[in-house]
Amino acid sequence: MAASGPGSLQRRLQSWQEARHRQAVLVRKLQAKVLQYRTRCQELEQQLEAGGGSFPGRWEATEDHSLEKALLQVEEEQQRCEDLAEVNTLLREHLEKANEVNSALKEDVGKLTADWMRAREELEAKEREWRRERELYDNYVKGERDRLLGLWHQVVTFRCRFLEMKTATDRDLSELKAEQMRLSGCVIVNCSRLNSGVQLWESLTLGRPILKDQVQQEAGQDMNQKTQEVMSLQAKGDLEKKELQDRVMELSALLVQSQKQNEEKEKTMKTLNDTVEILEASQLEREYEASLSKSVKEENLSLQKLIKDITEVVLDDSDSTVGVICTDGSQHAECSNILSCLSSADAERAFVLVQEVLVRRRRATQALKEELSAKQDSISLLQHQHRQQEEKCRKLQQRLEQLEEECKTSSSHQQHLQSLVEALRSDCANLEKTREELQQQLEATEHEASCLRRTNTELQLKEDSAQGEKVEQQERMERVCHDQELLLKDLAAVEEKQSVLQHEFVVAREALEESHLQRDLLKQENHELAMALEKAEQSVAELTGAQNKLRAEIADLRVATANMSSINEALALDKVELNKLVLQLEQENEALSGKVEEMERAKVSAQEKLGLCERTNEELCTEKAHLEQLLKKAEEQQEGLREELRILAEEKEETQEKLIQVAKKANSILAWIRNSVASRTGTVTVPLYWALVHQQEEWARSGPEQLCQESSGQGQALAEASAEKELLVREKAALEVRLAAVERDREGLSEQLAEARSVKETLESSLFEAQQHLSQLEISRTHLEIQLHTVTQAKEVIQGEVKCLQWELEAERSLLKQEQENMVQQLLQKEQQHDDTLRLQETHHKVEINKLLQELASEREGHHSELQVMLEQWEKEKAETEGEHEKKLLDMKQEVATMQAEQEEERTRIENAKQEVLLEMEREKNALLETLLQTQGELRDTYQQVEQLRQEVKEQQENRQNITEKLQETQSEIKAVEKRHKEEIKTIKEEMNILLQQRDALQKQVEELTSQLAASEESQQETGRKAQQDLSEAQELSRQKVLEVVHLQKMLEEKRSQWEEVERQNKELQVCLQALEEERTRWEEVKRHNTEFQASLKVLESENARLTLSLEEKELSLRTLEENSLAQHNEIQSLQEVVLEKEASLATREERLLQDLEESRAGQRCLRDSLRMLEVEMSELRLRLCSTENRAKALATECQQASSAHWEAQSQLDELRLVLHRLICDSRDFVTWSSGKCGALG
Repeated sequence: MAASGPGSLQRRLQSWQEARHRQAVLVRKLQAKVLQYRTRCQELEQQLEAGGGSFPGRWEATEDHSLEKALLQVEEEQQRCEDLAEVNTLLREHLEKANEVNSALKEDVGKLTADWMRAREELEAKEREWRRERELYDNYVKGERDRLLGLWHQVVTFRCRFLEMKTATDRDLSELKAEQMRLSGCVIVNCSRLNSGVQLWESLTLGRPILKDQVQQEAGQDMNQKTQEVMSLQAKGDLEKKELQDRVMELSALLVQSQKQNEEKEKTMKTLNDTVEILEASQLEREYEASLSKSVKEENLSLQKLIKDITEVVLDDSDSTVGVICTDGSQHAECSNILSCLSSADAERAFVLVQEVLVRRRRATQALKEELSAKQDSISLLQHQHRQQEEKCRKLQQRLEQLEEECKTSSSHQQHLQSLVEALRSDCANLEKTREELQQQLEATEHEASCLRRTNTELQLKEDSAQGEKVEQQERMERVCHDQELLLKDLAAVEEKQSVLQHEFVVAREALEESHLQRDLLKQENHELAMALEKAEQSVAELTGAQNKLRAEIADLRVATANMSSINEALALDKVELNKLVLQLEQENEALSGKVEEMERAKVSAQEKLGLCERTNEELCTEKAHLEQLLKKAEEQQEGLREELRILAEEKEETQEKLIQVAKKANSILAWIRNSVASRTGTVTVPLYWALVHQQEEWARSGPEQLCQESSGQGQALAEASAEKELLVREKAALEVRLAAVERDREGLSEQLAEARSVKETLESSLFEAQQHLSQLEISRTHLEIQLHTVTQAKEVIQGEVKCLQWELEAERSLLKQEQENMVQQLLQKEQQHDDTLRLQETHHKVEINKLLQELASEREGHHSELQVMLEQWEKEKAETEGEHEKKLLDMKQEVATMQAEQEEERTRIENAKQEVLLEMEREKNALLETLLQTQGELRDTYQQVEQLRQEVKEQQENRQNITEKLQETQSEIKAVEKRHKEEIKTIKEEMNILLQQRDALQKQVEELTSQLAASEESQQETGRKAQQDLSEAQELSRQKVLEVVHLQKMLEEKRSQWEEVERQNKELQVCLQALEEERTRWEEVKRHNTEFQASLKVLESENARLTLSLEEKELSLRTLEENSLAQHNEIQSLQEVVLEKEASLATREERLLQDLEESRAGQRCLRDSLRMLEVEMSELRLRLCSTENRAKALATECQQASSAHWEAQSQLDELRLVLHRLICDSRDFVTWSSGKCGALG
C-alpha cells in the first residue's frame, strides 16, 4: 500500500504538471494570437495612415487640375464611403453573430458552472459526512484501544493474582502433607510406646486379676467405641481428602480453562490488533482517496478558472471586435496400619492416646475445614472472576461483531464514495468534452474571423486597385483638362482650401482613431494585466496555501521529531537505568546466590539439628506423656486409696459398733450365764463359763496388741509419708526451677519465633512488593513495546509524508521554475511590446511633425501664390486666414514643443524604467511575484499578504517559542523522571540493603535459634533424665504404696489427722500437673512454630528457586531487550541524523524563503515605485487624452466649419458651372454667329 500510494501520487503529479504545461501552451498560443492581431491592426492603421497621408500629396499634385477631376474624385470618394458603409454593415452583422455565439457560450458556461457548483456542494456535503464519520471512527478506535489496554492490564493483574493463589494453595497443601506425615509418625510412635506401657502394666498388675478383668471389660467396651469413632473419623478424613483432591482437580481444571481463556484472549487481542491495523490501513486508503479527491477538486477548480478566463477573454475580445479566444481499523499419605498397632495395645493407656490423637485429628480436621472454606471462598471468587471474564469476552465478541458490521458499513460507504468518484470522473470527462466542443466552436469562430480578415484584406486590395485606377484616370483627366487649368485657378485656390480643411479633417480623424485605438489597447492591456493579476493572486494564494501547508507539516514534523527525540532520550535513559539495575541485580543475584548457598548449607545443618531436636522432642514428648499417664494413674490410685480409706473408716466404725454390740452381747451373755449359773448348778456349766471368760480375756488382750501394732504401723507409715512429702517438696522445688528455666527458654524461643515471623512477614511483603514491581516493570515494558510499535508506525508514516512532501516540493519547484520562465518570457514580450509601441509612437510623432512642416510649407507657398493671384477682395480673407494660420502654427509649435518635451521625458522615463526593470530582473531572478502588483487593488492584496506573512512569521516564531518551551518542559520532565528513577534506584538499593541486613539478622537468628535449640535439647535431655529418675522413684513409691495399702487399713485413725496434709499435697500435685500441662501446650506450640518455620524455610527455598529462575528469565529478557534497544538506538541515531539533515534542509529552506521574502519585499517596493511612476504616467496620459479630446473637439468644430465652407464652395462651384455653361453656350452662339457671319460675308 505504501508503495502504491507514492506511485499513484507521482502519476497524479505528472498528470497535473502535463495539464499545467498544456494550459501554459494554450496561454502562450493565445498571447501569440493576440500579438498577431495587434500587429495586424497596427499594420492596418499604418496603411490607413499612409493612405490618409497620400491624400494631401495628391491634392498638392492636383492643384492645377481641373474641376472634373475633383468631381470624379468626389464621386469616387462617395462610392468608397458607400463601400465602406457596406463593409461596416457586414462587419456589424458578423459582430452580432459573434455576440450571439458568445451569449450562447455564456449561457452554456453558466449552466456548466451551475452544475459544477451543485456537484461541488454535494461533494462538500459528502466530505463533511465523511469527516464526521471519520472522526467518530477515530474516536471509536481510540476508545477500543484504551479498552483493550485496560483489558490487558486486568488480564495481567488476574494472572498475577492467580499465580499468587496457586502458590498459596501449593504451600497450604505442602503444609497439610507435612502435618499429616508428622501425625502419622506421632501415632505410630505412641502406639509402639503403648505396647511397651501395656506390657509393663500387665507385669505390675498380676496380683489383681478381678479388677483387671473388670477394667479390661470396660476398657474393651470403651476401645470398641473409640475404634468405631476412629474408623468413622478416618472415613470422614478420607472423604475430606477425596473432596480436597476433587477440589484440587477442579482448581487444576480451572487453571487449564483459565490458561485456555487467556490464550483465547491473546488470540482475540491479536485479531483485534490485526483488525485495528486493517482499519488503520483502510483509514490510510481513505485518506489517500481523500487526497485524490482533493487533487481532482483542485483540477476541477483549475479547469473552472481556465473556463472563466477563457469566457472573460471571449467577452473582452467580443467587445473589442478583434476575435474569439479559446477557454480553460498430595498427594496425601495414608495411615491405615494404626488399628493393627492398636490391636495389641492395652486398653487404658491406648484409650488415653486415642483421645489425644482424636483431639489432634479434630483440630487438624477443623483446620482443614477452615482451609477448605477459605479455598471454597477463593474458588467462588475465581468463579465469579471467571464469569466476569466470560461476560467481558462476550462483550468483546459483541463489540467485534459490531466492528465487523461497521466495517461492512464503511466498505459500503467506501463503495458509495467510489461510485461518487466515478460519477465525478464521468462529470470531469463530460466537462472535458464540453471544453473540447467549446474549443472547436472557438476554432470555428477563429476561422470565421480569419475569413473576415481575408475579406477585409481583399477589400483593401480592391480599394488599392481602385485607387490605382483612379490615379490613372486622374492622369488622363490631367492630360484632357490641362487646357482648363487657367480657367480653374480660382477653383484651385478654393479646392486648396478645401483640401487643407479635408486634410486637417483627415488628420483629426486619424488622431481620433489613434486615440480610440490607444484607448482600446490600454483597455486590453489593463484587462490582461487584471487577468494576469488575478492569475498571479490565485497562484500567490495557492503558493501561500502550499506554504502554510508546508509550514504546518514542518511544525508537525518538528513536533514529531521532538517527541521522537524525547522518547528516544527517555528510552535511552530507561535503557541505561535498566542496564544499571540489571548489573546491580546481577551483582545482588550473585551475592544472593552465595548467601543462598551458605543458607542452604546452614539449612542442611539446621535441618540435621532440627531432626535431632525433633527426635529428642518426640522422645521427651513420649516420656512426658508417659509421665502424665503415670501421674494420672497415681491420681487414680490416690482416689482409689481415698475411697478405700473411706471404706476402711466405715468398716472401722462398723467394727467398733459391732465390738460394742459384741461387748454388750457378751455382757448380756455373761449376765445370762451368771444367771444360769446361779439358777443352775452343775459341773458342766462351770467349765463352759470359765472357757468363755478365758476367751473373752484373750480377745481383750489380743485387741490392744493389735491396736498397738496398727498404731506402730501407722506411725511408720506417717514417717514414711513425711519423708515422701519432703522428697516431693524437694522435687517440686526442683521442678519449679526447671519449669522457670523452661519458661524462660520458651519465652526466648517465642520471642525468637516472633522475630522470625516478623522477619518472614517483612520478607514476604518485600517479595510481594518485588513481584508487584516486576509486574509493573512488565506492564511498563509492554507499554514501551506498544509505544515503540506506535513510534515505528509513526516513523514510517512520517517517512512517507516526508517523501510525499519532497515530491511535492520538487513538483512545486519545477512549477515555480516554469512560472518564472513564463513570467520572464511575458516580461520580455511586454518589454518588446512597450518598445514597439514607443517606436510606433516615435514614428507617428515624426510623421505628424513632417506632415505639419509640409503643411506649413504648402500653406506658405499657397499664401504666396494667393497673394500673387487673388484679388484685393481676398486680401482681407487672406489676412484673416493668415492670422488664423499663424495662431494655429503657434499652437501647433507649442504642441510640437510639448510633444517633443513629453517624448524626451517619456524616453527618459522609459529608459529609467528599463534600467530599473533590468535591475529588478537581475535582483528578482528567484522571486515568485515580479509583475503582479501593478494596480492599487494589487497593492492592497500584497499589503494583506505581507501582513499575513508577518502574522505567519510571528506565528512561526511563537510556534518556535512554544516548541522551545515544550522542549524545555520535556527536558525538565526528563530530568524529573531521571531524578525519580534515581530516587527509585536509591530506594531499591536501600530496600535491598535492608533485605540483606534482614537476611543477615535472620541468619544470626537462625544461628541463635540453633544454639537455643541445642541448649533446649540439652535441657530437655536433662529433664528427660530427671523425669526418668522421677518415674523410677514414682514406680518405687507406687510399689511401696501397693505394699502399704495393707498397712493403711490398720492406720485409718492416724490418717484422719494426716488427711488434710494429703489433700494439700494433692492440690500441690494438681498445680504441678497444671504446670506440666501448660508446659506440654507450650511444647506443642514450640513444635508448631518449628513446623511453621520449616514450612517457611521450604517456602523460602521454593521462592528462592523461583526467584533464581525468574532472574535467569529476566536476564535473558534483558539481554534481548538490550539487543533490541541497541538496534533501536542505532535506528534512532540514524533517524536523528535524518531528522537533523531534514532540519538543516528546512532551516536552509526557511533562510531561502526569508531571503525570498526580503527580495520580494524589495521587489514590491520597486514595483510600488514603478506603480507610482505608472500612475503618474497614466495621469499624464489622461491629461494628454483630455488635450487630444479638446483638440478633437476643436477639429470637429473646424470640420463643421470646413463642411459649411465646403457647402459654400459647392454652391459657388454650381454657380461657376452655370456661368461656365452659359459661357459655353455663349461661345457656341458666338461661334455659330461668327460662322453665319462668315458665311454671309463669304
